[in-house]
Amino acid sequence: MAQTQKRILFVCTGDNCRTILARAAALKNEGPESRFIFETASCSTESKKFVAEPKVHQSVLNAIKKKCPEEYRLIKDYVPRPLSKEMVSKMDRVYFLCSACMDTAKELIPREYHDRMQFYCTYKSRINSRELHEVPNPINGNNWRDYYDRDRTTEVETDSVTLLESMISQLHPALKTNDLSKL
Repeated sequence: MAQTQKRILFVCTGDNCRTILARAAALKNEGPESRFIFETASCSTESKKFVAEPKVHQSVLNAIKKKCPEEYRLIKDYVPRPLSKEMVSKMDRVYFLCSACMDTAKELIPREYHDRMQFYCTYKSRINSRELHEVPNPINGNNWRDYYDRDRTTEVETDSVTLLESMISQLHPALKTNDLSKL
């Protein structure tokens, strides 16, 4: 009997960078016979409504095309989407790539769906050893040094490749460390 694919949602601000890189890494690691359906959404808000960026950052797409050409074909025409209660209700798991996003979602998404929500990663800052949940942002993030122990370069594409390589080599930590067969 065929196993039903689980639906996984990656959420961050804008849905134009880190979520797209997480989806590319997940698709690459899972391959064509994936156990999962991966989707992405934005948790940015304006006037208590979720909003998304108008398009995926071109440097992010360039990085995916370089490192994950097969996955690029699936992602290249993607248009960012705002998070919604309906979207969350259809997911088996929702992974947040930053703390602020989860805080916002918990305010705007009904409590009955909160058990599906968790952080994509948790790590200790290389600077001060505090626990963090922020996936480094290659576009404008100020947490690059916390994760990589160096500053971002001035090239978004270069930093996007670095982050994508980390996500691939670490087998997207959220999916590696959780037994999703119980979903």
